[in-house]
Amino acid sequence: MNLERAALKGELAGLKENKTSLVLKIDANIRAAKALLSMSAIKPIDEIDVDGAAVQLSEASALKVKLSGVVAKITAIEKELD
Repeated sequence: MNLERAALKGELAGLKENKTSLVLKIDANIRAAKALLSMSAIKPIDEIDVDGAAVQLSEASALKVKLSGVVAKITAIEKELD
């Protein structure tokens, strides 16, 4: 039983690291999109990289789906450990 519990704790630690990494990547994508779009305040619209912002937001969305899965796994393991 202790070996199984230790394995779950190890998996949980890895998932929490993965969660942190995903959150940071999502934040970076959102910040990049915001930076590209905020240029509309000082540049003409035809010079704004809307496609680049769309790519950043699309990547953030895909990462958010992965994050949801990781959070679900974390919750399940934490319940199992209680």
